Amino acid sequence: VGLLRVLLPSLRAGLDALGRFGAHRAALDAVAEPLAAFDADGREVHRNAALVRLLQSEPDPERVAVEIRALVRALRPLAAPRRRECAGGPVAPVREVRTARAVYRLRATLLPGGTGPGDTAVVVGVEGLGATAFPSAATVRERLGLTAREAEVALLLAEGLSNAEVCDRLFIAP
Repeated sequence: VGLLRVLLPSLRAGLDALGRFGAHRAALDAVAEPLAAFDADGREVHRNAALVRLLQSEPDPERVAVEIRALVRALRPLAAPRRRECAGGPVAPVREVRTARAVYRLRATLLPGGTGPGDTAVVVGVEGLGATAFPSAATVRERLGLTAREAEVALLLAEGLSNAEVCDRLFIAP
């Protein structure tokens, strides 16, 4: 019983933090913009449904995820000032990432720091700036001296499709 009295305040604080985190997750899920939340240590604690859908539709989701993590790492010293891990100039909370299909703008927001390990310190929003414009098949043929089919294959590869996906799309054997 003595040990329970000692542990009870910690248990209550943990349950309180868990309840607050659940409210934060619900708020992030209600936002239509793709968002990811990170704690003060740079660990991802939540991805809302909009970001999950965006990454599922992107042929190169890891490229976007890597840039999100890099932005959070760059802002981490600002999110947890007591842990000055790197000295340097100001860090821009905006970064652009280009994939084969689109260009995205990543915007980070620092939230007021809490004292608990689960408190969110950084939220990153992902904004699609539009699809990457590829030249027409005729332009590719002319510039590179390709056949019509070779130009078609080249453009599909530029979109990020794998060899198997190109074959499926064009109804040809590998």
